Amino acid sequence: MASISKIRYTNVIYENGSKRYNDELFKCAGHNTAILLENGGGKTVFIQAALQAVLPHMDLGERKVKETFSLEGEAAHIAIEWIIQDKPRRYGLTAVTLYLQNNELKSYKYAYEYGVDDKHSIENLPFTQPELSGGLRASSKGEMNEYYQRMSKDYMTAQSFQTTRLFHDYIEEHFKIIAEEWRSIAVINSGEGSVEAFFDGCKTTQDLVEKLLLPTVEQGLVGSGSDDFTSTFESQREHFKKHKQLTRSIEESKKIKEEMAKYVKSYSVYAKKIEDYTAKKEEAKALWELIEMKEQEAQKELKALEQEQYQLKEEKELLEKQSKLIEVTEAKEIFEQSQKTYEAEDHLYQAMRHKREEKETRRHMLKLSWFKHNMGEAQAKIRVYEEQLALLNEDQEVEALKEALEENSCQLKGCFEDQLAGYKKEYERGLIEKERYEEDREVATKEKLTLEEEMKVLREKCSKLEGIIESQKSRMEAIKKTILSQGIGEDVEEHFKLWQSRISEIEVHELTLRQELKTLEEEQDTLNVAIEEKNSKRTAFMGEISRITAELCQLEEAGEKVLQDVKVMLPIFYSVTSIYAKPQQMLDTLEEQVERFTREKEDALLMERQHSRFLENYEDHEYFTAEPLIESFVAKWYSQFSFLQSGTDFIQSLEDEAVKERMQNQPRWTQIMIVADGQKEALRIKLEEQRQKITTPVGVLTLTEAKGLLEEHVEIDQMIYPKAWQEDMQTEAFKAHKNEAMKALDEAIAYRKQKESKLRELDQLLDKIRNFLSVYPHEKYVALREQQTNLKAEEATLSRAIQQDKDRIEEIKKESKGIQTLLQQESHERNTLQSAVEKAAEYLKLKQDNDLQEQAIHILQGQIKDQENLITKVRVSLEQLKEVLDDIKERLEGLRRSQTRIEDDELYKEVKNYQADYSNGDLAYLRDKQIQLKESLNSKQKGRSEIEHLLEQSKKAYADNEKNFHLEEAELEEKLTEIPNFRVEYEEEINKLTKELNGLKKDLEDLEQKVKGAKTQFDKMEQDYHSKKENFEKAYEPISTFIPDCCKAREEEEKLQTQLKDKEQYIKGQSQTLEKQLALIVESKLQMDKKDQLYGYCAPEVKVGLLDEKIKEEVKTQLKRITTEMIRTLETLKSSMDSSHTHITVQRESFKHFCQREIRDSKLRNMAIQGITQKENYEDLIKWQDHMVERINHTLSILERDMIDQDKQLSQFITHLYTYLRTVVAELKEIPKKTRVKTEEGWKTIYEFDIPGWQEDEGKEKIRNHIYKMLDDIDHESFLDEDNEEALQKVKKYIKEQFKLKQLLKVVMGSTSIRIRCRKVSNISDISTQLFSWETSNKWSGGEKWSKNMALYLGILNYLAEKKQNIHSDNNKVSRVVILDNPFGKASSGHVLEPVFFIAKQLGFQIIALTAHTEGDFIRKYFPIVYSCKLRSTADLQTAIFTKEQEIKKAYFMDNDPVALSVLGETNQVSLF
Repeated sequence: MASISKIRYTNVIYENGSKRYNDELFKCAGHNTAILLENGGGKTVFIQAALQAVLPHMDLGERKVKETFSLEGEAAHIAIEWIIQDKPRRYGLTAVTLYLQNNELKSYKYAYEYGVDDKHSIENLPFTQPELSGGLRASSKGEMNEYYQRMSKDYMTAQSFQTTRLFHDYIEEHFKIIAEEWRSIAVINSGEGSVEAFFDGCKTTQDLVEKLLLPTVEQGLVGSGSDDFTSTFESQREHFKKHKQLTRSIEESKKIKEEMAKYVKSYSVYAKKIEDYTAKKEEAKALWELIEMKEQEAQKELKALEQEQYQLKEEKELLEKQSKLIEVTEAKEIFEQSQKTYEAEDHLYQAMRHKREEKETRRHMLKLSWFKHNMGEAQAKIRVYEEQLALLNEDQEVEALKEALEENSCQLKGCFEDQLAGYKKEYERGLIEKERYEEDREVATKEKLTLEEEMKVLREKCSKLEGIIESQKSRMEAIKKTILSQGIGEDVEEHFKLWQSRISEIEVHELTLRQELKTLEEEQDTLNVAIEEKNSKRTAFMGEISRITAELCQLEEAGEKVLQDVKVMLPIFYSVTSIYAKPQQMLDTLEEQVERFTREKEDALLMERQHSRFLENYEDHEYFTAEPLIESFVAKWYSQFSFLQSGTDFIQSLEDEAVKERMQNQPRWTQIMIVADGQKEALRIKLEEQRQKITTPVGVLTLTEAKGLLEEHVEIDQMIYPKAWQEDMQTEAFKAHKNEAMKALDEAIAYRKQKESKLRELDQLLDKIRNFLSVYPHEKYVALREQQTNLKAEEATLSRAIQQDKDRIEEIKKESKGIQTLLQQESHERNTLQSAVEKAAEYLKLKQDNDLQEQAIHILQGQIKDQENLITKVRVSLEQLKEVLDDIKERLEGLRRSQTRIEDDELYKEVKNYQADYSNGDLAYLRDKQIQLKESLNSKQKGRSEIEHLLEQSKKAYADNEKNFHLEEAELEEKLTEIPNFRVEYEEEINKLTKELNGLKKDLEDLEQKVKGAKTQFDKMEQDYHSKKENFEKAYEPISTFIPDCCKAREEEEKLQTQLKDKEQYIKGQSQTLEKQLALIVESKLQMDKKDQLYGYCAPEVKVGLLDEKIKEEVKTQLKRITTEMIRTLETLKSSMDSSHTHITVQRESFKHFCQREIRDSKLRNMAIQGITQKENYEDLIKWQDHMVERINHTLSILERDMIDQDKQLSQFITHLYTYLRTVVAELKEIPKKTRVKTEEGWKTIYEFDIPGWQEDEGKEKIRNHIYKMLDDIDHESFLDEDNEEALQKVKKYIKEQFKLKQLLKVVMGSTSIRIRCRKVSNISDISTQLFSWETSNKWSGGEKWSKNMALYLGILNYLAEKKQNIHSDNNKVSRVVILDNPFGKASSGHVLEPVFFIAKQLGFQIIALTAHTEGDFIRKYFPIVYSCKLRSTADLQTAIFTKEQEIKKAYFMDNDPVALSVLGETNQVSLF
């Protein structure tokens, strides 16, 4: 990298145009330069502007170029002149013109190389243009572009660039200006005091290593490091994946075979248990079907009983209907009877009432007649008394009285005759009426006798028919009991049809069974022939299998023996299961081991020789003397250094013979080791580590120092002395050293012998592997294995086929036996049913006859009922005739008595002989008149007063009788049209009637109560009848015919009720029995159904087994026991099977988990998992195993062949990765060397890196596993996109992340990690010996922390420069630049800054620092050039213009670089408008 000579800023405007650089030139002359600028003066702008000359458009932290510089309208021009060569002096110029185009940042980039006093140097760049006014203006972007293009055409060393990339490539190649280094400078200047900021993200050692050190090393190494490995991995991923897949597939395939074999073996036990369990399930299914059949039969019988129950219900309903009809009929009859009773009672009542009314009317009439008679008598008496009173006034003659008396007597005779004639006439009418009713009674009596005779005949006929029916019913009952299991509760007719249907079914089924039996016999014969043929083939296969198996066993035993030796010798192959898996890796590893042990043996031999020589040289010495030994170090470390040679070899390689001869006379070259410039410290550290081994002092010179030693005498400033020299100066210590040397010699000899023994073992093992692979090539092994697998598969197939045939024969035997048993059972059933059908036909014939006879009985019963009704009517007529005749007789007797009474009357006798005079019918008057006349004749006439008194009494009597007459008349509802003349017997009749009426009143009241009761009963019965009739018709239908004979119907009903009750009891009993049986069956079936959920014997795929005949018989009585035993047996078998199934399930799941966990080949994994999941029976499992083994063996053959090829490619990639990591570690160890500081105690590095080591074989194995893991991870579904395709960007990102250095180092280092330690710097002479961790150092004071951070930062920049352009530090030559914004911060003490500037000087750094510090000696001490800068306001106060004053430390330049003084001169400020 070059140093900065000059920096020029033209028209650089910032802070929105308020501040600007018009045209400023800063001269640095390749030396440290301090630019003093107050805070806010634009230190950051200065740095960001300088960065543009190397990194166009580079932002600084959050400061964007567009925001920092004001580019609107005008361009900004920035240029840096670099010292790229000292002798002769050559400069490189980088310039950039920044401008805006469409608000987008653009730039022109330009580079130019030139010598001293070139007319196109930085000062002469046309960044300004003259104006007519004599002033200057800034050049436009077009003018500068034109200049850059013109220069590019005119000068070969001038170039303009279209892209930043081309610009960077050019300045790196020609000027040694490295863009990456300047990016680091940009990062560290992102904020003030940014040395700390640069390390802010590195609080921990891990952060420091991963974020800074490893990226730095990667930048320094040739190539793209991790990116190269990422690209290689992506391009070779399929190959690596294939290698991994091959390795895994081989292991997986073998493991699958083993796991399958274990699983199938266990499954065979399970299969046998399944077979036993299945057989028992088939038997259970047969039992279940038998139970179901029994259930169906029971249900069928129950259904039949239900049907009978339904029929019984219908019969009961019909009977109930009949009963209801009987009830209605009875109610009708009762109603009619009650009506008749009521009518009869009412008739009697009405008759009695009529009779009473008649008698009452008669009595009223007689009483009226009596009152009328009395009135007439009283009237007669009144007339008589009035006539007597009149006669008192006149004296009558006797003759007149006699005439009057005679007239009276004739009139009396006429009245009596008239009454007697009436009685006689009425009596004659009564006799005629009596005769007529007597004739009617005689006719009714004859009719009654005739009807009773006819009824007797009807009853005899009916009784005879009933006897016949009863006899036939007894026969039917006997038949029914014979053919039916129960009797009354079953229907023969229904069974008759069922039996006929069943006989037909049995006949058809027998034909089918006989055909099945014949088919089974033919199948058994065919199977026996097939078994013989298959056994013959199997025997031949077994012989061939034995031969190939023996050959394979011999091969595998030999291979296993060699593999065991490999595992003992090389534990990394412990998990390898076959020597064919990794033959090339085994050979490579063994060869590497042979080489390593050969080196170790040689080292041991050298150590042995050293100790032996030491003892030989000093055995008799009392004091110690020296002897050199450094050649082995040169040989051992040669590859770790750019240049490494012993002093003797260096002299021998000189071409100048004179110098060579002169140097050979100087023995000190024998103590010197010469190393490349910049690597002296690394060699010194290695020698320090070997102090225990070396016996003489060893000096270290760089190649430049060695060349200088050839010309002049140069002191070797640093010698490495053996530790023993210090200790062996004392005699006792020397003796002890010799004793230790003797012991060490013995150990060295033993160690050497051990290595030789191990080496022999390794050589022998190599020979064994090579010999095995020669005698037993993989192709031969594959061929034998395929033959064995194919033969075993065919033999197994035959064995299974034979067993299947044998099993089928056993099934056929069982099926045949079952069919024969069934044929016997059905034959017996058919014979039994045939006999029952014949008897059922007889039963049905008798039933048909009975039905006809019962119909005849019903007709007769109807006729009997009619006869009974007729007889009843006749009987009632006779009773009525008797009552009528009794009344007539009584009336005739009364007429006779009345006639006798008149004839016995004295007055009648007196007038009997008189001539009847019918002119006056008033008998009472006539009687009184008779008496009066007689008294008058006898002069017995009373006096006036007495007569008047009697007259008054008669009048009163008349009035009383008249009143009574009217009262009596008023009691009549209808007035009498005629009142008979009073007769004497009327009085008796009235009394009799009164007495009778009094009796009738009581009778009538009683009868009225009876009538009311009869009427109430009649109304009730009428209501009951109509209610029952209405209810019946509502429930059934309108009644068209009533029951003719309710008694007979009721008897029949009771009989039917008894029969139905018996039938109901029978059905109930049968139902209960069947329900109990069914309950037991259902319980057993439910038990079996419930257990079916567990055992699944009712599943459609389960065949129906054959039940033992004994079980079939015992099922009828011991179903529960049989079911329980069956379930218990199933439970035992299932438990055993489940236990086996659990074991198999565990094994299956284990197999699945094994596949999911161990088998990465998705196709193989899915085949294995699907196979083991889907194969639910042993036969399919065996076929699947055979298929899988055949496929696996075939695949193994291909895999193992491919594996050998792929193993070589993967090994090369792993070796490449491993070498790269070793290189990275070596490079990391170089960085601390760049922080070396010389102190009074000698050279000290401020930093030390402790990097864990690892064994090569272990490291490579870890890398291999890491690659395998990456391949596994990428195959995971998390790396699939929404379309189930590989997410390429995600995969690339993951691969890049895994190949980052930090990740790869973690892989090989494991749990250990890199440690970063540093020393605390107080001043150049006080650097602590103690080392502190990185974390601890971050807690130091500000200055101490800045010092150690700055030292590391400069060391990193130097490392990158050396790696990128092979630029090596020279103590007196500046070769690189670092620009820092306010770098000192809290570190302003000289003791803190001194080590940093010392390191910077050692590493060839030019420091350009921008700071606000104006006080402190450190500025002038470490910066020979100082610019004091200010901002000066323009006249209009609108803009502040940058101004500077230069201060040069002339004494420094006089002593160190006088030439620079000619470059550093005063420059005037260029004025721009």
